[in-house]
Amino acid sequence: MFSKKNLYRLLFFFPSCLIVFCLRELTAEEKETPHKKHVCVIVNPISGGINKKPIVKKIQKKLNNAQFEVEIFYTHKRNDATELAKIALEHHADVIAVVGGDGTVNEVSQVLVGTSTPLAIIPSGSGNGLARHLHIPLKSSKAIDLIKNGRIETIDTVRMNDRLYLGVAGIGFDAEVGWKFSEFGHRGFLSYLLLTLKEFPIYHPGVYDLIIDGKKISREAFLVSFANSSQFGNGVYIAPLAKIDDGNLDVIILKKFPPYGTIKIASQLFHHSLNRSKYVETIKCKEITISQPNLKAQIDGEPIIFPSGIHLQIVPASLCVLVPN
Repeated sequence: MFSKKNLYRLLFFFPSCLIVFCLRELTAEEKETPHKKHVCVIVNPISGGINKKPIVKKIQKKLNNAQFEVEIFYTHKRNDATELAKIALEHHADVIAVVGGDGTVNEVSQVLVGTSTPLAIIPSGSGNGLARHLHIPLKSSKAIDLIKNGRIETIDTVRMNDRLYLGVAGIGFDAEVGWKFSEFGHRGFLSYLLLTLKEFPIYHPGVYDLIIDGKKISREAFLVSFANSSQFGNGVYIAPLAKIDDGNLDVIILKKFPPYGTIKIASQLFHHSLNRSKYVETIKCKEITISQPNLKAQIDGEPIIFPSGIHLQIVPASLCVLVPN
């Protein structure tokens, strides 16, 4: 017969065993169903004139496992990438990856700035300036690997009127070529180079009035670049000293130069030494205003017109990007 003491022990024992059993079952279930990292991939099918199907297949192959859940979106027109990035955030994406060039990366960044969701760049544009600056591999398989083993770096962005950009914006010759390139019909570096060679002999420098950190200056310039990162793309370094995480914007003023200086300037663009040219003025700043109307510009390679002038301001440490360790 059970004593009252033994009966109390028995009544305590069974609920305790039940609790332990349930906890073991929950732990086993958690081991069987680990959290998958949700990766939303936004693909621009026409950027750089590159077929994106092989890249998408690599993504699906490399990330098709118990660790990742992959969702693929395709753009069809300008600004689609921004809307798709909004959807990706609504789907609680852990990472938003871009298969495209600087323009597509720019569109996605409009949504990610100020969030903790990291951007993964799989470079496949005409220039890939931002990816090159961040040392992201141009080989797609290695760039995809950063989704698995890259580190998160927080970079600056630039607010230009009502939108943001990451790399380089500008007015003058590069903006003119950017506009021609957008209308050319064929993407890729060769098309850009041909247009540059065609426009260069007939382009006339303009006069620009700028207010830089409160100081007024006026310059006759071949181009004025507002550089957060160092290059246009394809190894063309417009701002060799620019750093993307220093809280400053580099204003590069390329003044009017004689025809005999063309070869040297071209060489300096490719050899990280344009800042040494006597025709170049570099100003580090945080804010710029240009009040001239109907300014034709380019933002990360994409053409735009500002009817009422431009206001630029650096936005420090505002975007998370996956980069190599």
